[in-house]
Amino acid sequence: MEIQNADKLKNTNNIYKLLVGILIGIVATLTYTHFQTSTLSANLKQSISLQESKVITMSEITDSNVADQTVSKVVADCQRSEREQYDNLLSSLSDTYSPAQLNDLSILHKLCGKYYASLKTINVMRLQKEIEVLDDLVKVTESNTITVDGWYELLAKEQQQADLFRKLADIQGLIITALTKGESAKGEVVKELLLEASALQEFQQVVNIEIDNLRNSLIEK
Repeated sequence: MEIQNADKLKNTNNIYKLLVGILIGIVATLTYTHFQTSTLSANLKQSISLQESKVITMSEITDSNVADQTVSKVVADCQRSEREQYDNLLSSLSDTYSPAQLNDLSILHKLCGKYYASLKTINVMRLQKEIEVLDDLVKVTESNTITVDGWYELLAKEQQQADLFRKLADIQGLIITALTKGESAKGEVVKELLLEASALQEFQQVVNIEIDNLRNSLIEK
């Protein structure tokens, strides 16, 4: 009888040890899983924060329409002297321009005229990429505190600006073509084109203000 009781006690102890071991294993697994989840969550939050900073920086570059090192490898402006000559000729259109000056203006337009439009388009594409990366990160975390809707709204306005830059460059080209074909700088054809260009520039200023206000509100959130 004593032997049987001893065996039962031994079996009970073994079962107890087994249960304790299983319990320890479960706790360890849960602790590790929680640690891994917490680490992943912290990493995602950090990634979102870093990506938000990238979006802000890229939005500022896009707004100012400058060429950083990345863009400079893709598109380049004409020489400074050519840019100055082009801007001077274009800003003071006159019937006194000689055929040689008009030819220079036509050549300079091909070299310089579409630079800012191309620059804007590339910067907008880069901004879109950064916003999409941020959007993907937010979707992974299923965060309700972060939204990218405002950034997509800003992107739409910048795309609008890029379109305005392209239209303005096209109109400048039409003005130069009209002058080289003998149209007067004070004639109706050129006058209408100048009015259209002026309207586009005014609209650009309005959109610029909207972009600045929207970006500031997004940064302050």
